[in-house]
Amino acid sequence: MKRCLLVIVTVVFMATFASMAGAWEVRIKNSCNKNVTIKVTGEHLFWKQKDCETTVAANTTGTCQLPGAICPFDILGEYNVRGSWYDLNQIHCMTADANICCCWNVNVEVVQRGMDSCRLELR
Repeated sequence: MKRCLLVIVTVVFMATFASMAGAWEVRIKNSCNKNVTIKVTGEHLFWKQKDCETTVAANTTGTCQLPGAICPFDILGEYNVRGSWYDLNQIHCMTADANICCCWNVNVEVVQRGMDSCRLELR
């Protein structure tokens, strides 16, 4: 009985930490007619830092993968129109009660909001 309990505890412990080691990613669909650069800030133990940056061409998709066990916290980006850079709106990736950042894979879309305007939306 003790051996069975020890095996169960060991398996649960290993499964818990193995799943935490997985890398979260932000999947980007760019429906805008501009190339965009997406930057993802990760939530570390006591600080936040930019952990991922990727450029996604117009009307394509891309992925920004964070290091293992780092959850996406802020998603922001920028795009260029005739030599001028414009910031996309910032998305704070939080749970419904706004206490914990979202520790799961996140889907965002850059949508067209006018001839030269794009907006970042959570999907």
